[in-house]
Amino acid sequence: MKVKFLIFFSILFVLISCKTGEVKKTETADKVSETPAKNNVNDVKIEQTEATTDPVVNDKEKSVVTIDDRFNFVIDENLSKNDLDTKIKKLFEAIEEKIATGDFEGWYNALSYKNKKYLSDRTILLNMSKESDYLYSRQITLQSPKDYFLHIVMPSRKGYTLKYVNYDYIDKNHIKVNCVLDDTVKFGYDFINEEGYWKVDRK
Repeated sequence: MKVKFLIFFSILFVLISCKTGEVKKTETADKVSETPAKNNVNDVKIEQTEATTDPVVNDKEKSVVTIDDRFNFVIDENLSKNDLDTKIKKLFEAIEEKIATGDFEGWYNALSYKNKKYLSDRTILLNMSKESDYLYSRQITLQSPKDYFLHIVMPSRKGYTLKYVNYDYIDKNHIKVNCVLDDTVKFGYDFINEEGYWKVDRK
């Protein structure tokens, strides 16, 4: 159990700059009509789906990638709070599905440019390998984002139940999804909109 929590805290700290501890209650902004209301805790049921995917030409990476269509939606005045909540839940479920099924490409394509750059830095990966007791004891040296996915991200989910709690609206291009692991560890996914798709970002 101790090892599992060490793995989980590694991914919270390194991948999504997650914050442990209690989720802070946010004040409702009466004058901001687009600020969504928070919802009750919902269990996440990961199911493999036939989600529509769109080919996207990534100019910065000079390649064509396929992105799950659940990551593609726009927040504007035409989107109701209920519809937004549904889309954000699906967004959360989509990223967790990639992890649960070992879909590295799907997970990697759901990361922001900043996140990809961070996880592609060999120096950073080497430091992670040295500073992590879990990796060091197993003589694992991370050399790529895929290594990080296989040795940190996937193991961090094994044996745990991750729940969607609610979300915080930052602005139309930034939302925070609040989650809880086994009703104990609370943290948040930060999503930003890049070129029309929602991506997991680093702070």
